[in-house]
Amino acid sequence: MAPTHFLDLLSGIADAEETRARELRRFVSTAKPLANSLSEAQRRPVPAFLGMDDTGGPNQPSAQLWLFDEEG
Repeated sequence: MAPTHFLDLLSGIADAEETRARELRRFVSTAKPLANSLSEAQRRPVPAFLGMDDTGGPNQPSAQLWLFDEEG
């Protein structure tokens, strides 16, 4: 059913964001043992892969999160 009021739409977006956050936290907690087992050389490419660099703080936002390289 389509939202009839803009606040209904915003509420739906909030619900989706809560779900996304919960799933992301679950992924992070599951991935931590693997990440902790990697060497520094293996971990180094990961921040760049997520659009981050190693000169900023720990919570760098990414303008765009690319999960796959562009096909050329």
